[in-house]
Amino acid sequence: MAGGKIKEGGYRDMCTIGKIVYCVALSVFLVVLIIPIRAMAIVVKINQSKAINGNVTPGDSPGFPVTISQPGSYRLTSNLTVTNANTTAIEITTDDVTLDLGGFLIKGPTACSSGNPVNCSPIGTGDGVNANGRVNITVVNGTVRGMGGDGIVGGKAYRIEDVHVISNGGDGIVGGYGIVKENTATLNGGNGISAGGVITGNTVLDNGQNGIEAVESTVLGNAAFDNVSYGLSSLNNGGYANNVFSYNNGNGDQVTGGNETGFNVCGADTICP
Repeated sequence: MAGGKIKEGGYRDMCTIGKIVYCVALSVFLVVLIIPIRAMAIVVKINQSKAINGNVTPGDSPGFPVTISQPGSYRLTSNLTVTNANTTAIEITTDDVTLDLGGFLIKGPTACSSGNPVNCSPIGTGDGVNANGRVNITVVNGTVRGMGGDGIVGGKAYRIEDVHVISNGGDGIVGGYGIVKENTATLNGGNGISAGGVITGNTVLDNGQNGIEAVESTVLGNAAFDNVSYGLSSLNNGGYANNVFSYNNGNGDQVTGGNETGFNVCGADTICP
């Protein structure tokens, strides 16, 4: 101190005898605050090498599926390639998981050809991502192609966004009640999307069954083209608005079920079905 004033210089100079307690309390507060933030920021990386070696999370055996058994954030850092149509790529066995595909591809051995019917071979039980029965699951930002079963199985209270599901033997995206937003589902052997909740901003085309099969859902702003069955099959009185359905169901009715709650385009008509 000089002239009765505390020398300016920041946090360190505040630690005069009269302010020791303040400094200790502030330091403890910062430690308590920063450590949880750093812990929350941890993202577990998944790639082909780690999948083959196993132990991505406790109980994850070498090879596929990669088992995610702990809540948290996960990100692909390479493509994942599965060679058996009956093998799932990623199995989520816990709640509260965010999986960022990182723009990468989960690829299986199945190929589908367009037509009526859509033919897929080989078909099997292996899914790209399976979180069946789990809660609070998020899958974003990537592609699932060529799985023998479904592309993504979302569980319930989930979010699937910005994902391309292509040429899978079963449905493209499957889930209970959640959010399915801004995805593309193309040339899957089953439905493009089969889900409940909010289905919005998706593009579904050339799928072997319905473009969208919605259960008690709000279906907003989607586009469905050239699907073998309906563009939208709405079960249990859901609502739909601001969608475009065209060339589905052999140019027959584009929609079955549900309540038209706003403007839609069904083929050349603005009244559905």
